[in-house]
Amino acid sequence: MGRDWKEQRAAFNLLSGLLGLVLTATPWLLDEAIDPLAVWSAVFGGALVMRLGFSAALAFRGWKAWAQAVGGG
Repeated sequence: MGRDWKEQRAAFNLLSGLLGLVLTATPWLLDEAIDPLAVWSAVFGGALVMRLGFSAALAFRGWKAWAQAVGGG
């Protein structure tokens, strides 16, 4: 059971990292790159979620999961 849970947790963290990547690209995907505040918000938030998601997939720590939840992932 322990190994399955670790694999599932890693898969969810990878998915979260990919969603952070999508969030980073959202202003250009939705053609909202005109507003600089929206661009910086999406890029900063997406980069944070992406970094924490990929990092937690490699080496899980409880604080990474909480920081990711606070960041919006």
